[in-house]
Amino acid sequence: MAWWQTLFDETYLKLWAPHSTEERTQREVEGMERLLELQPGMEVLDLCCGQGRLTVPLAQRGYRMAGLDLSEYLLGWRARRQPRLIPDRMASG
Repeated sequence: MAWWQTLFDETYLKLWAPHSTEERTQREVEGMERLLELQPGMEVLDLCCGQGRLTVPLAQRGYRMAGLDLSEYLLGWRARRQPRLIPDRMASG
């Protein structure tokens, strides 16, 4: 099994959690909006979206989000905890 097939699981979330604060996420989302000149309603593809740390807040700001990730664990993590926040188009592949 390749390293990327086993790395992105509950251990990854525990290791990354101290660094994924709400403030950091908000700064990154605002930076993406500015750098990409995003306008509400635009379609945005989040490759390697993981648990949707950036996908969900962007969807909440009015972007039509699609997220794609190889980790079914991370995609499932979001679906189990906040199913109503899942953008319509988050998939494994």
